[in-house]
Amino acid sequence: VIPSAGECRMPYLRRRAGGRVLNGLRRRSTSKLRTSVLLYNEPNPDDSVALAAFNDDLSQPVDAVVIVGTRLQIGDLRGFVDDLCQGAGGTECMTVWVNKKHQEPGIKIDHHYIGDCDDFASLLLE
Repeated sequence: VIPSAGECRMPYLRRRAGGRVLNGLRRRSTSKLRTSVLLYNEPNPDDSVALAAFNDDLSQPVDAVVIVGTRLQIGDLRGFVDDLCQGAGGTECMTVWVNKKHQEPGIKIDHHYIGDCDDFASLLLE
């Protein structure tokens, strides 16, 4: 953990931070390094937990699959949704696509709502 400016052992930074406060200025934030940041398409160390939850979801009976606010451009998510929709296809389950853009081809969707996701949620509350 990086100390705040007030706890900093570097006299110059401590004087600078304290001087700003004494002059009636706001204290500047001290940057911190966050090591748990994942970049796009980087492997996630917690993937096994998420995968176990996804597989558990796939083993459960499904009444409806509602896909809201995503274009499914991440391969793993698209694969999960595709598996979920295929598994639901044999039952009396409906699949609904809610987005401002039309769905990508390849996933069987029963109903489409092309528009704002918040508007769709408001319609459900009526």
